[in-house]
Amino acid sequence: MANHRFQSLKWWRKLTRREWTIAAASLSILFFTLSFITHSNRYSNNSMTPPSDLIPFTPLSNAQQKSAFCLDGSLPGYHLQKGFGSGSDKWVLHIEGGGWCNSIETCSFRQTTKLGSSRFMEHEVQFFGILSSDPSQNPDFFDWNKVKIRYCDGGSFSGHPDSEFKNGTEFFFRGQVIWEAVMDELLSIGLSNAKKALLSGCSAGGLATLIHCDDFREILPKDANVKCLVDAVCLDGSLPGYHLQKGFGSGSDKWVLHIEGGGWCNSIETCSFRQTTKLGSSRFMEHEVQFFGILSSDPSQNPDFFDWNKVKIRYCDGGSFSGHPDSEFKNGTEFFFRGQVIWEAVMDELLSIGLSNAKKALLSGCSAGGLATLIHCDDFREILPKDANVKCLVDAERTLLEVPPLSDFIKMLLTSRVWQKA
Repeated sequence: MANHRFQSLKWWRKLTRREWTIAAASLSILFFTLSFITHSNRYSNNSMTPPSDLIPFTPLSNAQQKSAFCLDGSLPGYHLQKGFGSGSDKWVLHIEGGGWCNSIETCSFRQTTKLGSSRFMEHEVQFFGILSSDPSQNPDFFDWNKVKIRYCDGGSFSGHPDSEFKNGTEFFFRGQVIWEAVMDELLSIGLSNAKKALLSGCSAGGLATLIHCDDFREILPKDANVKCLVDAVCLDGSLPGYHLQKGFGSGSDKWVLHIEGGGWCNSIETCSFRQTTKLGSSRFMEHEVQFFGILSSDPSQNPDFFDWNKVKIRYCDGGSFSGHPDSEFKNGTEFFFRGQVIWEAVMDELLSIGLSNAKKALLSGCSAGGLATLIHCDDFREILPKDANVKCLVDAERTLLEVPPLSDFIKMLLTSRVWQKA
């Protein structure tokens, strides 16, 4: 397997303890400045969002007829809020995200969650963001017909009965059939008369948006203005991602997440160049990487975390996972500053595959990933179980355990009472 690992900044190795203190203080100032100007995070600031009406879940009325089932055989569905006024003939559809299942174990687990069964879905939800009915939050779409399509097939709405296992396991991979059934039902209640329509999605829903964009255009009136939008994308518009190695034994309910570093882009020239590299586009990323240091599975190299669930979050937004569509240039340049949205999508996905049950969790990062760790540390704590032991650690060195100040800190962290009580 190729070993293409991003090399962290070398000059950190040369810093004295006094310089480390100065650097840390400077980074903290930068962090608080960015925290002030960055877009509010949904996890920590939902309480500040004006409440909207609760939107009921609508099971597909044609599901049985079309054999459109969730992963466990339950009925799929959606939430619909009708448009009004000038938005009555305009539609925005958002496909829910939530990762994928790719084994009997992960698909079996997913059948016991809302991402694999409508039996576990909320009966009512509030709409936020692009689905909000608040003009101050969502001035462009507040009066449109708004639909949240629930995700429960485990394969980005791409599965078909022909691809299902024939070995006695009961998994319904019907994503393509669900998509067709949802479209048929929405067309029958007004989508067929749409003048404007937007299909959007995040994470696995983002991939579904890409898969079905052409179909979506085809089923709508020829004179309709139809757009497709993927929320969480790299600087060049490609899909972001991560590398995951599952934990085992006593580490099965423990997680270490490392955010990749790689500096920033701060001009049209530097951002344009970054779009042609793995730091701005997943098209140039390695398909496979080896894990080292804090992500290693070798007990002799990484005695404290070798059996944990280990995640390397790839960095491709150019702004330390802090950008948001609202802050993007409106001057015709095609830069997608979606770091905040990428962060939220990655967290959604990891929560759906086990992070939500974590007993211990460590968020770390180096360089731009270190700043991202500081920015999102509080949010990371908020989304995890209240009784979980959660730590955040900024690592400015290639191999975390080689730096004396950090090595001492880790030893303290691992032997502290906070960790030991779990």
